[in-house]
Amino acid sequence: MKKSVTLILMLLAVCIFSSCRKNDNPKLPDGIEDGVLPKFTQTAGDEDLSNVATFTSTFKLESYFPNALKPSKVDIVVAINGDYTNVKTIAAGITSLPVASTTVTGAQILQLFGVTAADVEVLEIGADCTLPDGKVSKAFPYYIDSNGHMQTITPYAQNAYSLPGSNPELYYQVP
Repeated sequence: MKKSVTLILMLLAVCIFSSCRKNDNPKLPDGIEDGVLPKFTQTAGDEDLSNVATFTSTFKLESYFPNALKPSKVDIVVAINGDYTNVKTIAAGITSLPVASTTVTGAQILQLFGVTAADVEVLEIGADCTLPDGKVSKAFPYYIDSNGHMQTITPYAQNAYSLPGSNPELYYQVP
């Protein structure tokens, strides 16, 4: 009986120590890299575009993961009506996060895009982050398909939008 218990323990030890190898852990696929997840927090202003001409929004920009990779530069950008081929810069060359306060007005947006208030139905504010290696993570990436239509690409993993308190962009629309 004592020999069988010893034999079972030895077989168990051999199985445990030989079952895990260093190369059993898969490597991440190529192209997956650390990035910056911006977090916008509106601190004052309008919640929608009920009056584009008098619209105002004040917000704070910070990194959702403050101890993660730091961007070397951030540009706050804006797009209207989902047209990501015509993105304009609100604030350029921000070198450190958090940014305590940035204000955007409807008059500023209308002047940037050269449109009237009636032309604006949706307003999106995001952050283009330049990583330390020089790569740029765009707020509103897109590609043109074979039919010549713009197709949007989600700049962050889908679960980034469902993290508690996460807000990678500000979105306003005409009610």
